[in-house]
Amino acid sequence: MIQAVIFDIDGTLVDSVDLHAKAWQEAFENFGKRIPFKEIRHQIGKGGDQLMPVFLTDEEMKRFGKELEEYRGELSNVNIYPKLRRSRGSVNSFNF
Repeated sequence: MIQAVIFDIDGTLVDSVDLHAKAWQEAFENFGKRIPFKEIRHQIGKGGDQLMPVFLTDEEMKRFGKELEEYRGELSNVNIYPKLRRSRGSVNSFNF
């Protein structure tokens, strides 16, 4: 029987907002788009389907949107998940 469910929104249990923003910034740069970190960070919380159109034209979305999002996913596996730290004030129930 399930006794509890843990639901997380970035910044609740783990602090990943800046890491997500950095991964997006690096992915955009890989496709020739230099976007300030602060602008990307402000969009974190949206899915890629909502975040990318803020910074890409319709033509860019068609040309390389899917590849950009896949590349950002690969960056997440390498650059985000190994660096996750619990948020300040969260319960220390996990081993990281």
